[in-house]
Amino acid sequence: MPELDGIPTWVYVIGAPVGFFAFRLLWPLMKQSVDTQVVQGRTESGLLAQVMVERDRALKRADDAEDRADALFKELADVKAQLTVMAYQLEVANAKIEALTNQINAMAGERNA
Repeated sequence: MPELDGIPTWVYVIGAPVGFFAFRLLWPLMKQSVDTQVVQGRTESGLLAQVMVERDRALKRADDAEDRADALFKELADVKAQLTVMAYQLEVANAKIEALTNQINAMAGERNA
């Protein structure tokens, strides 16, 4: 360990005030810097939490929209199936009408003859 007897007195005389002022000036700056970092970290944490909440809301809205789209697609498929059945029934009805019209014309032709 070095002996303190070899250090000149002027080092103590100059070093003590320099150390005091350095401590007095640098410590508030360092404390302010640390406080700023803590506040910034809290702000970023809050923003991150808010982003996560908004992301969850957006995902829920997307899921709800997808569910509505599925329901509308099912309804559209049901309507399309009903229209197909109605078109077939209309064709059958037209065929029966045509057959009855032919029968009526044939019967009317027999009465006129």
